[in-house]
Amino acid sequence: MTESVERLKQREEILQICYWYQGEGLGDWFMPQSVMAFLQADAASVAEAFEGLARDGDLHRGERGFEFTARASAARRACSSKASPISSSPATANASTAAVRATSPVTPITRIAIT
Repeated sequence: MTESVERLKQREEILQICYWYQGEGLGDWFMPQSVMAFLQADAASVAEAFEGLARDGDLHRGERGFEFTARASAARRACSSKASPISSSPATANASTAAVRATSPVTPITRIAIT
């Protein structure tokens, strides 16, 4: 894959992790370090992706880290309203949250291939 496609893929993965993190009630502020356990990438490229997402208007840099902009929050609501009943079930959400909270610091998730 070309470098630009890889960057786009990584940025999308970061947004998905942040949406999940927020949806599970784990916080509204994100730092590159908070998503590193879920990615196969170096810290510099993840930090660069966060800055790119901020430049593009998906994230806003604040005193505590990065947070979603109003545009990104609206996109999340639109996508979550189309989620399947299985992925948004309370049992699935509770199990995922419990798994993350029970580990130290976090348990990596299985990567999904994007073609």
